[in-house]
Amino acid sequence: MNSFLLYINYPSWIRPEIFPGVPVLGLIRWYGLMYVFAFTTAFFVLRQEMREGALDSGESKATDDDIFSFIAWGIVFLLIGARVFSCLVYDTSGEYLKMPWLIFWPFYKEVYGACRHVLPRRFYRRLHRAAAILHCAQEAALEVD
Repeated sequence: MNSFLLYINYPSWIRPEIFPGVPVLGLIRWYGLMYVFAFTTAFFVLRQEMREGALDSGESKATDDDIFSFIAWGIVFLLIGARVFSCLVYDTSGEYLKMPWLIFWPFYKEVYGACRHVLPRRFYRRLHRAAAILHCAQEAALEVD
């Protein structure tokens, strides 16, 4: 009886893909397009509000970076919330309630790969850049002496 509430018989001509059957464009789905549209609209509305001064407080003034950070964190928490909601509401087996760490288990490979490959490279680039700046500063100091 409870599974009836989670099931809606949609017409067969409605597809989740925007371009079904097209190799690359078939990956784009309607709900993803709506998320892009919603966050883009929110960004432009917030930017207009910022220009009018509606987002300013008495001591601080909102900037484009503040708006971008707000939107970026909104996207992160949307993804986390959508995953948690999907696992806790649509899963009728109760598996995620017994083992909640499985909610984010599909992403462990991506997180592990990012920690192992992407982050050290960025850290290495910053370290290398800082070392180059220090080297230039030392050479400039030696030329002055």
